[in-house]
Amino acid sequence: MRKSICILFVLINLSLFSQTYEINITNEDFITSFQETDERGVNITIYELKTNLPDGEYTVYYDSLKTIKYLNANILNSQKYGIWRFYNENGNLKRITNFVNNVKDGEEHIYFSNGNLSELRNYENNLLNGYRYFYNSEETEILRQNYINGQLIK
Repeated sequence: MRKSICILFVLINLSLFSQTYEINITNEDFITSFQETDERGVNITIYELKTNLPDGEYTVYYDSLKTIKYLNANILNSQKYGIWRFYNENGNLKRITNFVNNVKDGEEHIYFSNGNLSELRNYENNLLNGYRYFYNSEETEILRQNYINGQLIK
C-alpha cells in the first residue's frame, strides 16, 4: 500500500511540475543507440534515453511525423521512474516495465506482435524475484519459473 501511494505521489508530481518532451528516435540530444543480438540471433538496434535528462514525460517516436510511438517514459531526479511503455515498429505495445530510482521494480509485461501476453516477470531492485510466467501466442501458460534475488529456484 505504501509503495502504491508513493508511486501515485510521484506521478502527480510529474504531471504538475515537469515538462512533456516529444522527440524522434534519431534525436542524438536525447537518444543513444547500440547494436544487440536478440534471442533469435538477429542483430537489432536498441534505442535508449540518455542519462541525466531533465525531469519530465518523454514520448519517443520512430518517425519524424510522430505517428508511430517507440516509448512512453518518465524521468524523475534524472532517473527512470514509473511505468515505461515500449512499442514495436507497427505501433503495437511490446513491453511495459515499472522503474523505481532507475531500476526495474514490480511487474514487467512482454507482448507478442499480435498483442497477446508473452511473458510476465516480477522484479525487486532490478533482480527477478517471484514467479516468471511464459505464455504461447494464445496466452496459455507454458512455463513457470520461480526466482529469489535473481536466482532461478529449481
